[in-house]
Amino acid sequence: MTINNIVGAISPFVSVDRDFYAATIGSLAFQLKDLRESDTVMFTLPNLGLGTSPDGQSIVVADMAKASRPVPIANPSTPLMAK
Repeated sequence: MTINNIVGAISPFVSVDRDFYAATIGSLAFQLKDLRESDTVMFTLPNLGLGTSPDGQSIVVADMAKASRPVPIANPSTPLMAK
């Protein structure tokens, strides 16, 4: 799996700060060059829906009651993303 594949797979579901430039992404990708798929875990944090932060930003509000409960872990041999 390449960085390009990972970015392509998750980018439709991620929003980033407008100051997150290509140079920053490139630097981060270089730092992660030795990271392998088996080194990663992806999950969705339980949430209460959309809200607004004290400074007016739109946010997703975490459901900490559900997040603090143990959740069964997926079978590690099951691929999380198509290669």
